[in-house]
Amino acid sequence: MIKHYLFIFVISSLITILLLSRYSLLSINYTPKHKQLLPLHWQNFDYIKLVDHGGSDDDNSSLYDSNYNVLEAPLDIWNPILPHSTPINDITIRSCSLPPSMEYYLGSCYPPSSIDEDNKFGSWVRVGMNLNIQNGRGYNYLYYRRSRRLDVAYIDDIKLLSSDSSEELDDSWFAVASRPSPSTRLYYHTHPASSNPRPSDAVTEVDVLFGDGPAWPDFKRVQGVNIQDASGSAERMTFTIRKGYKHPKQPEQLKFKSNGQFRILQIADLHFSVGNGQCRDTDKTPCEGDPDSIKLMAETLDDIKPDFVVFTGDQLNGQGTSFDAVSVISKVYHEVVKRKIPFTAIFGNHDSETTDLPRSEQMRIVQALPFSLANPGPPDIHGVGNHVLKVYSPDGSNSHLLTMYFLDTGALLPPPRYNPFKNMMGQYDYIRQNQIDWFVEESDKIKLVNRPFIPKQGEVFEDERKRLPQTPQKANAMVFAHIPLREYYDSPADLDANMKPIEGWGSQGAEDGDGASGINSGFFNVANKLNRDSNTTTNEIRVIAHGHCHLTDECKLIQGTWICFGGGSSYSGYGKVGHDRRFRVYDVSEWGETIESFKRTEKGEYIDNVILVN
Repeated sequence: MIKHYLFIFVISSLITILLLSRYSLLSINYTPKHKQLLPLHWQNFDYIKLVDHGGSDDDNSSLYDSNYNVLEAPLDIWNPILPHSTPINDITIRSCSLPPSMEYYLGSCYPPSSIDEDNKFGSWVRVGMNLNIQNGRGYNYLYYRRSRRLDVAYIDDIKLLSSDSSEELDDSWFAVASRPSPSTRLYYHTHPASSNPRPSDAVTEVDVLFGDGPAWPDFKRVQGVNIQDASGSAERMTFTIRKGYKHPKQPEQLKFKSNGQFRILQIADLHFSVGNGQCRDTDKTPCEGDPDSIKLMAETLDDIKPDFVVFTGDQLNGQGTSFDAVSVISKVYHEVVKRKIPFTAIFGNHDSETTDLPRSEQMRIVQALPFSLANPGPPDIHGVGNHVLKVYSPDGSNSHLLTMYFLDTGALLPPPRYNPFKNMMGQYDYIRQNQIDWFVEESDKIKLVNRPFIPKQGEVFEDERKRLPQTPQKANAMVFAHIPLREYYDSPADLDANMKPIEGWGSQGAEDGDGASGINSGFFNVANKLNRDSNTTTNEIRVIAHGHCHLTDECKLIQGTWICFGGGSSYSGYGKVGHDRRFRVYDVSEWGETIESFKRTEKGEYIDNVILVN
């Protein structure tokens, strides 16, 4: 018996020593999640260098800030959204039978390299997407090196050619030995070493793009053929590259226009996929899901001309069609970014469904887009994307006149511990207590402002002779959350003077069913107790805006607070034949005192106008 336990102890000790020795030997080749474990060699210093951004003659130059200094990320990290201006000098492709998660324990699939090579050319960096993800033939990745040395030639172009291509390339083009796919070859073009540490023509990042959507901002598709053409269930796949680095322009402070108006456009439930998606429940012919939805979005943006756009969740379709989140995210926000409209986003239940990036990583990517005001929110409360935005007056007083709260309502509830394999479909998450506490704390921080607001230039009059009296109060506020609150289904509408329910201006879609969580955390009651000041019973929260239910698009007044739905904005999400796709608009006027709403349909019609706050 003692020998048996001794044998187990010896074996366990050997395994422990082996694992520790592997970590010790390989830690310089692996990037820990938290960088403080990484030794500081010359080539992989942490964030140390300011990037010098020059001007740009590109048509998209107004999307980037040419006067913004930012710390450059470490050289041994692949992440297309991070600031990298150091040139790439070598590229290779390498297959492996192991998934990246097992390499640490069973052996590295990284290309071989010596210490001297790493010191001169930089360590190998893996581009994150498996090139064989659509064919299931193991693992195949692109790797590159980048170096800060000025005596190293750099890559200034990349090209994909078919294996049987007869195109002749000069001696400055180099073929990568391994192939990204059986039918293609990858070539890169080198430029002689330069005394400029950040040449503008140098390739500084490589990514993989799926589908026909736009490349990530400041990236472009490589020349030549695709790694894989769209066929059957496989989507088009190619490489994209970035040259140099330009920092995305950050939006300025949200402000009312000089006429006291501020227009918000809600875009709900796009359900975009890596590919073109499929049109659902529509009589539109011909119809391509994502492309036609993007076209409809663009037409709406040009017609409505919003000052601000809110994406209220389910930007990704999930359901196995959003396996590369970056390719989907790029086309979700492309039309808004192109028009330089400030925007934010919250997540829906489908955004974290069968995709490669969790909500936290998706939010980092959305944050990195030009004109994005998206924010992950405090890390110590439930969800990702809980944040507050304020809209200010355009005059010198910079008065806070409108508050917008954004809350993550999660996805599906986790299965119970006693039955971890239970199907939780349709059992939605809810706003948690620590989110409610945070929400109240944020409300308490808001300072009172004299209302109705009177700008320094111009006056607000009740009539031609009498100026409206002012009272110190909080600004009116709106809440945006994807999954609806229980109160919409469980509480009756308030009654008007004729004892009729104050609801409508749209309808509740029977096909949506009950879209709320089965758990009521009490958020609505807490929100309704947030008064504008201590001397009034009027709510600070005037409107709660939801997505999630594609065929529900009405507004309903409950205990003095409006609950409104956006309705589905995309052909790629479920709908109903004869029910137009639509976008909800919130017109805030009179410096935040009045809130009206209407919807724009796919036919360009404005319908169901309602004054919510006056």
